[in-house]
Amino acid sequence: MRAIAHFSADRSPGESGFTLIELLVSLALLGMAAVLLTQGLASAGIIAQRERVSKSNLEQIVTSQRVLRATIERLRPITRIDSAVPIVELRGTAGVLTFVGPPFDRDGPDALQRFRLTRTASGDLVLYSAHSRKVDIDRSGTDLVGWTPN
Repeated sequence: MRAIAHFSADRSPGESGFTLIELLVSLALLGMAAVLLTQGLASAGIIAQRERVSKSNLEQIVTSQRVLRATIERLRPITRIDSAVPIVELRGTAGVLTFVGPPFDRDGPDALQRFRLTRTASGDLVLYSAHSRKVDIDRSGTDLVGWTPN
């Protein structure tokens, strides 16, 4: 027996085309490529955002270091009541640094001020100040009553 080939009237035997399966497979591949491209762009956006945040945090740290360096460079010896010898008062622990220095330029000329640099639980540095003549502040502990954040 011989197989008889059936052709439609509008198609010649030499003509070839894509089958439905081939078209569906190509659409699926294009869809996967689009998903991969979208995920790649989203990942690039996340990485760029992290980089911006990291750069911003670094700039804040550098600014804090500059302010602290400028303040510490301006430290002057003071005469304490319990000592006749002028000393630079600078005390600190792992979380708190207390020192006496001239006020910030923005505050204008004034008497010396006490400064306290503390590290919060989240790792942020906060600078507090109090007038050196204030008697109701905790000078050596961690109590911040009477201290003003800068």
